[in-house]
Amino acid sequence: MQKIEIYDTTLRDGSQGAGISFSVEEKLVITKILDDLGVDFIEGGWPGSNPKDELYFKKVKELPLKNTKIAAFSSTRRKGTLPHNDFFLRQMVDSNADCYCLFGKSWDRQVLEALNVSLDENLLMIRDSIEYLKKETGRPIFFDCEHFFDGYKSNSVYAEKVIKTAHEAGAERVILCDTNGGSFPEEIRTIVGNLKILKNIKWGIHAHNDGCLAVANTLDAVFSGCKQVQGTFNGIGERCGNTDLTSVIPNLQLKKGYNCLPSDGLKNLFKISQKIWELTHSKDRENQPFVGKHAFSHKGGIHVSAIDKAPEFYEHIKPELIGNKRNILISELSGRSNILSKFKDQYPQLENKTIIKKILNLIQEKEKEGLSFEGADAGLELLLREILGFKDSFLQKDYLKISDINFGKKKFSEASLSFFFEGRKKMAVSEGVGPIDALSKALRKSLIPFYPKVTQLKLTDYQVRIIDGHDGTKAKVRVIIEHQFEGTRPFSTVGMNENIIEASWDALVDALKYFILKENQTCLHMDTGY
Repeated sequence: MQKIEIYDTTLRDGSQGAGISFSVEEKLVITKILDDLGVDFIEGGWPGSNPKDELYFKKVKELPLKNTKIAAFSSTRRKGTLPHNDFFLRQMVDSNADCYCLFGKSWDRQVLEALNVSLDENLLMIRDSIEYLKKETGRPIFFDCEHFFDGYKSNSVYAEKVIKTAHEAGAERVILCDTNGGSFPEEIRTIVGNLKILKNIKWGIHAHNDGCLAVANTLDAVFSGCKQVQGTFNGIGERCGNTDLTSVIPNLQLKKGYNCLPSDGLKNLFKISQKIWELTHSKDRENQPFVGKHAFSHKGGIHVSAIDKAPEFYEHIKPELIGNKRNILISELSGRSNILSKFKDQYPQLENKTIIKKILNLIQEKEKEGLSFEGADAGLELLLREILGFKDSFLQKDYLKISDINFGKKKFSEASLSFFFEGRKKMAVSEGVGPIDALSKALRKSLIPFYPKVTQLKLTDYQVRIIDGHDGTKAKVRVIIEHQFEGTRPFSTVGMNENIIEASWDALVDALKYFILKENQTCLHMDTGY
């Protein structure tokens, strides 16, 4: 298997994406999980550009890394400055990184108009900077040819001079950058192919996604001879983002036989993608190829029927190869196959066609009213059990009051409630950062004597959608609430009402009802799939 080096720039280029800012501790967490995955290089940041990156390069030395080398990133020396007097080059040396990545201009227009130096001076800046770092550190130097493909199309002779200069100065890798993301795969393929006349140079590719072609361009660059791929996890980055390594890696390794990661690392791709989304403090893309929660979701009845016979009809790889899993969605578009595929192992009664038809008709009626079970599998199972005649534990509301309280500068909500559970009346009062948080805590607090593990149940997501918004204040509200136990997949329940508190109550009660069901089945420590 031909080795392709994976060079991750999530911590540097990825952090330039809108709304993304990693703390030092978050950068260290990402470093550790990418090392565990088997990534070859991690670009930690730009030494000297900010105190956070300076601290990172000190702290990262304390991590017991097994697989990865930490790279520091910076530009070539400034015009009119000697390398040993250049602030950022000296900071690169002081970072004591395992290797270094310098970028410089390879587009003649940028040299003349942005840098405002002569073409020859730019070549000298590249040579001086690489030679200085090489002499001072003795460690590997990679050179990013910024705007290379635009530069090659503008002046191929000069773009090649930039490459030769970097290589002769001691750069171990020359990285071809599609910096503004405007190139097409056939252009990448042709230009990289033309460069084969330059012998003994190890190439890399760094693509941006402005034309939604970063992954395609990266794959074509590898097929044309590039041995290093630079990108970010989940494709985060400035403007439209960078090459998404979670798509590049499985495409190359599973489909084309390249060696990008250890096989045991590949199986953690989904989990690590989710963790990095969490650390960006932004919502994941649920339909993200390979690692999205819905990358292997099936909704249409014909599709589900087909994958039950042969998964490859609608799944291009086995999802478990990257740690993901198949998900069957139930909606008004579902057929008998959807219900059976999702629940037949748990409920053999579903083989009865009359029962299946009743379930599908009820789902269609509820969806017509605005209630949706597509993102609320736990709520769907409870509905199914009700139709099948199961008598699950339930909570019947007696009294509920929610108050907003100001105490000095502190603002919080208080929920007071009483309800009947298994024939007994329970009462609880609890505070929270908002009315739903307070209500959730009060409900769980009252169940502790019966089910102590309820304290481990965490509310992880709360979504509200207005149904038929043209009805104004009479519009219905649909609430989906997600809960999770440590080490298990989250599960979701749904409620709908004109009153948001009532809708939330229904969703919360169903969540506890589902919790009690799984606790009674002693399944809480298993991955239930919800």
